Amino acid sequence: MLGISLLVLTGCSSPAGAPTKKMGSQKSCDLISTQDLGAILQTSVLKPEMSGPQCQYSTANTVTVSTSRGIQSAKGGSEVTVEGQHATRSEFAKGQGCVMDVQLADNDPQQLFSVAMVFGPDAVAKFGDKACDLTEKVAAKVIQSLPG
Repeated sequence: MLGISLLVLTGCSSPAGAPTKKMGSQKSCDLISTQDLGAILQTSVLKPEMSGPQCQYSTANTVTVSTSRGIQSAKGGSEVTVEGQHATRSEFAKGQGCVMDVQLADNDPQQLFSVAMVFGPDAVAKFGDKACDLTEKVAAKVIQSLPG
């Protein structure tokens, strides 16, 4: 019985000791507030708009951020840990774009969220090739805000 319990515990997506987080009923545009996103990007963020299943945010300095639930977007990326949760990160456009998937529970697409960030010319001048660093900060803020 102990062996079965250990197998069940090791099959979870969160590393040992990480708090169990759940998506709850949040929709894509509920994952992060414009205020929190603006604090991370150090600029004001326009009201988000839904584009299919994704929520699109934009800034005056041409940063575009998308959030979504249940859509795996960073296939083939590198494995990372964000706030104790397993994630996959894919960088593109020489660090000027990044996609990160965070899987809170194995085999449950409703416990998956994605954050994508792309820099336009003004944002490249401000942030350089740090899209994945900022994307990870956004994902961390989402995780911190989740119940669990």
